[in-house]
Amino acid sequence: MNRVISAELVCTEREMQLHVLIEKPLTHSARIFVKDQSRNPLCSLIYPANPDHNALMFRIPLSTCDMKRVQQYTNRFSFTTSVVVSFHKMFVSSMDRAYRITCDYSKTFNPRTTKEITVGVGVQDPEDNHVRQILPEIPECSYKLFRVQKHFNTDSGNEVSFEFSEARTVRVGEELEHRWNCEKMHPDQFIFIHNCMVNPEFSMGNDPVIVDARGCTIDPMGMGKIVYSIDGKSASSRHLAYKFADYPNLLFKCSVSICRKSLMTSCVNPDGSPVTIPPNCVKRSSRALTKTALPLSVNGTSSKSSPKNMIELSEAIRVEDINESNLDSEKPKLLSECDCWLSIIYIPISMILLVLCVTSVIFIMIYKRTKKSFPLIFY
Repeated sequence: MNRVISAELVCTEREMQLHVLIEKPLTHSARIFVKDQSRNPLCSLIYPANPDHNALMFRIPLSTCDMKRVQQYTNRFSFTTSVVVSFHKMFVSSMDRAYRITCDYSKTFNPRTTKEITVGVGVQDPEDNHVRQILPEIPECSYKLFRVQKHFNTDSGNEVSFEFSEARTVRVGEELEHRWNCEKMHPDQFIFIHNCMVNPEFSMGNDPVIVDARGCTIDPMGMGKIVYSIDGKSASSRHLAYKFADYPNLLFKCSVSICRKSLMTSCVNPDGSPVTIPPNCVKRSSRALTKTALPLSVNGTSSKSSPKNMIELSEAIRVEDINESNLDSEKPKLLSECDCWLSIIYIPISMILLVLCVTSVIFIMIYKRTKKSFPLIFY
């Protein structure tokens, strides 16, 4: 049986290329396909037997074959998918290999061109404070997921320490932390997290909303309370990992708005009130509890129109199932060692009592019969 020796991923501007080196040339056909897309001819390729070569190459054009696009940073994003290398035209065996491949890309933002304009008499120059309030065009923001591990220090009583590691795979019930962070921001700016949704890496038509337009969490199981840093340039949220019943992956999508402290109308809630951090979730309306994300007004523009100072970030993770417990049908109860000793004691005692009872009955019957045969004579 053939097997994979090594695999190498090459990322180009238009496609992903998976170069696979196998142990020996193909004596029978093999195939490489995108996971869950084996029947799609555009996402699967059959390699005929070839005694001269032991190298295979598989191409996947970007944004095809249900490929996932994840944007962790403002100007950087990645494409990810899973590919299976199989040595059978129909079945997947233990000799086959599956690879989760990811290509990272960056996009370049062209700065605005500045034009010098000559004005006539009567036009005032702009005030100095307007010049000082010029803000960066696009802050660099990131969205990452971390696994949280608690460590208890037995020497110092109940002291607890936390260890954070960037997570790609977690198990149901493990603690997960979301982190949003933005750099290259003006001191007058702060971030605001809102309109977060989750799905199994594909749209279900009505994806659950876990954070509404006011920045309030809908269900603590979906996402915990969002905590902001003092300077307002980072935020985090913790909750226990969960998953959809039939799908192992989760894709979180959140909107990050860049707001200004000095301009109350830079970010406005759906009811017209200015955005504050942390948000006032006690007085949120009943509409916020619905499973439809309400639009947030940013600089007087609805969030659905993707204003310049709002960023859409997403992050994916694989969640493993909970551990299964064996549940056997009810079996006859076996006697324990203690029960056996009790049985050894009880059985002889029961036999002795039975013999005594039978003997007593026989004796009484004999006595009555003897009494009738020899009556007492009184003188």
